[in-house]
Amino acid sequence: MASIKNLKKELVYTYGALLDECYIVQMVVPSIDTKEVETLCEDIENQYAQMAAAAGALKGKKEAAVALRKEFNASVDELVEKIQKLIEKK
Repeated sequence: MASIKNLKKELVYTYGALLDECYIVQMVVPSIDTKEVETLCEDIENQYAQMAAAAGALKGKKEAAVALRKEFNASVDELVEKIQKLIEKK
């Protein structure tokens, strides 16, 4: 159960950090389209909501927690790539 609790905390911290990064990029690089940043922020929020709901439904199933962890890592990698592509567009 402790790993599920830690996973939930990690979800909050990681997706929050990704949102912070989007807002910082928007402030630092004024030539970036704000609509694209807003869309990316909504995508991050949706990913968090999906992962949080899935983590809440685990109920101590270790195999499901491992699978969710892999899905979480893939989701974060995808979002980081989107942020990098947004920066490269400037």
